Amino acid sequence: MIWSLDCRTANGIRKLLQPESAAYRSRIVVPGKREVLTVESERRLLEWCQNYGLLGILPHRAVHFTLAPREKKFPRKYLRLWHAEQPPPRLIRTQVHFYRVASGWRTLDRPLQSFQTPPPRIVMRGVGGEELDILQLINAGRFFKGIDLDSPEQWDNFRYPVPLSDRFWKLYGEPLDDFLRAADNFRHALIAIRQRRAPRSIHESVDLDTGLRFLQGMLAPVSMTADFKPGRGIRPKWISGSLLAAMTVMALADMGAGRVLRCMECGKPYISKRIKQTRYCSKQCRWRVQMRVWRSRKKKRGLIGG
Repeated sequence: MIWSLDCRTANGIRKLLQPESAAYRSRIVVPGKREVLTVESERRLLEWCQNYGLLGILPHRAVHFTLAPREKKFPRKYLRLWHAEQPPPRLIRTQVHFYRVASGWRTLDRPLQSFQTPPPRIVMRGVGGEELDILQLINAGRFFKGIDLDSPEQWDNFRYPVPLSDRFWKLYGEPLDDFLRAADNFRHALIAIRQRRAPRSIHESVDLDTGLRFLQGMLAPVSMTADFKPGRGIRPKWISGSLLAAMTVMALADMGAGRVLRCMECGKPYISKRIKQTRYCSKQCRWRVQMRVWRSRKKKRGLIGG
């Protein structure tokens, strides 16, 4: 599993919405669906994560956490509401909820009656961002260190941290399969963003529909809120909630400038940093084409000369 190599707070992720973000400009190395992760691709993948952090798949897809009920000391703030003749109990059962709002994540610690035993659950979006699934907490536990996924007691009773908090990033990690799948979905979304003409075949139509579905899912957690700036007043503020969503927003912004291109050699989408549009994503691809053209010309001259 790829574990987070640095702590990235919510504010740190929001900065990734800036156009100069190196994480978006850098290319994620994603092996093909049937390829095995090689030593070189594993090294580059770990290097990318060390520089920019993880994609934030769990906070990207999660909408609401309902943790397991727990007992704690009777809060003093409830004493003024206690009107029964007997003294208040020493312990009280509560249940913690994490839920997403436009400006981030909020926590609700709700007292429970003795007869209430709501099960711990997590509500997550599908990859298309439209459907909502109510799932067991094992779907969250698999992203945290030290949880035995074969033990329902462990992943149900784990003290999950508030999403995007410092403690969250210290414990959070992403399984390799999830990381590569999300990166591959992002690649499909970039191909859809690059599409300009109408599809000319069923294959192109399917690729466009698939890319649009992934694109909508990656934009689902993005929201707009407002913030006060001294001397400027209330200003709009975009919240992404994950590195994956931030990179998607920047890809859409670059689309208007015509900078999202596809390499004519390897077919990978890339970002052109020049005003004049380039044809290749890297020097290696350009040199490969130039060498192939040079060899072809040399071969033709040899045939003519013979």
